[in-house]
Amino acid sequence: MMNRTPHGLGILRLTLNTVFGFFSQTMPLTIYTGGAKGVDTHVERLCHLYGHSCVVIIPTCHPRAKSPAPLTRPDLDAAMPFVNRAAFQLGRHVSHPITLQYLQRNYHVIKPASLVLALGYFDELRKHVLGGTGWSVAMAQLLLKPLYVFDLDMEQWHWWNPTLQHYQPCESMTEEQIALPTLQDKTAIVGTREEDKAVYPTLDALFQSS
Repeated sequence: MMNRTPHGLGILRLTLNTVFGFFSQTMPLTIYTGGAKGVDTHVERLCHLYGHSCVVIIPTCHPRAKSPAPLTRPDLDAAMPFVNRAAFQLGRHVSHPITLQYLQRNYHVIKPASLVLALGYFDELRKHVLGGTGWSVAMAQLLLKPLYVFDLDMEQWHWWNPTLQHYQPCESMTEEQIALPTLQDKTAIVGTREEDKAVYPTLDALFQSS
């Protein structure tokens, strides 16, 4: 079902039919994602399987949107300060208007979340996450969201330490801290668009253990 917000963002809220409720061993959670291929698509499948509510936030240029109407000025005004700050933080710029809409979408995926989980690749200095996922990660940092990144090269979760401003491998964290991320209500999950099935076991384990 498609609901259109007053700000022009298309939001798909996908909920599991109660006939499949036996798969869920915990209270249903709300999971936010961006409707892309790869990680986003698999997250939608897992939400269906485990009975969680998947809120898919898409810009109006997205193929799944029913209307090609452009984002409204309130959308641009709300997202652009964070897009610009993320661009400065990452040392990147945006020139294509459609790309800009997807970055604005990223902001709206991250903003309502109480936890952000990202799956992607670090740069050589392990300072930033590459690709479009890196924009979402930068916005999560700017919005002071609890953040974990799964490094697809090392196949390892890293926690963003907001005090020290660097990533810390979860396996090196102390017992007083959460060693590995678990799903909680209002979790945003973002990641690579590569339809690499090697990524899926990590997501499967995340949903199974939460």
